[in-house]
Amino acid sequence: MVISLRKIYVLCVLLFICGLASCSGTGTLENVKYKNHVLQQRKIKNTFFKESPESPLLEEQQWRFTTLHYYPVNVILKLNAQANLIADQTPLQLRTSTGHERFYVPRYYLEFEIEGQRLHLTAYQQVEEVAQGSTNYFVPFTDLTSGEETYGAGRYLEFDYGGVGAVLLDFNFSYNPYCAYNFNFSCPIPPPDNHLNVAVKAGEMTFVE
Repeated sequence: MVISLRKIYVLCVLLFICGLASCSGTGTLENVKYKNHVLQQRKIKNTFFKESPESPLLEEQQWRFTTLHYYPVNVILKLNAQANLIADQTPLQLRTSTGHERFYVPRYYLEFEIEGQRLHLTAYQQVEEVAQGSTNYFVPFTDLTSGEETYGAGRYLEFDYGGVGAVLLDFNFSYNPYCAYNFNFSCPIPPPDNHLNVAVKAGEMTFVE
C-alpha cells in the first residue's frame, strides 16, 4: 500500500498534537485560560479607572489615563500557601500613608515558597470583618521590587478562605493601594514582617501617568 507524503505529514502532525495533549493533560489549556482571565480583569480595571466616577484618579488624571502597568502574567506566582491560624489575635495598629493608624486583626500566618525560598506573610482582617464572619483576607506586603519597579510603599493582595486546606495566593492580582494614584487617600502601610526578600515580578507595577 502506497501512502502519499501529504498523508504522512498529516499523520505526523496529528501524532505530535496528541503527544502534546498526553504529556501536558489540560495544563496548557488551563494556563491559557488563566492568562486570558487575568488579562480580561486588567481591561475591566482600566475601564473603571478611566470612566467610573468612583475611580481613585482625579478628573484631570482620568482624561489623560490610558492604562495601568503590569508584569506579564506569571503562572508560577499563582501558588498555594499553608495557612496557620494565629493564636494571638489581638488587634494591631497599622500606620497609614497619611500618618493615621487603623486597627487590623492578624488572622493567618501564610507559608509558601518562591524561587526555592521559604517565605511567609501575615493575613489580616479589620475588627468589624472578624465580627461579621467575613472570609475575605487582606495581605499588605513589600518585596525587592518595591521602590524600583513597583510602588515604594508596597502592594496588596486579597483572598477568600473558608478555613480549610491551602490558601490560593495569586501574586498576579497584587495591586497598588489608592494612595499610589492620589495622595488624598489614606492607605495602610505593610508592616516590616510582611517584607519578602525576593523580587515578586507579578501583578501591578508603578503607576505612570
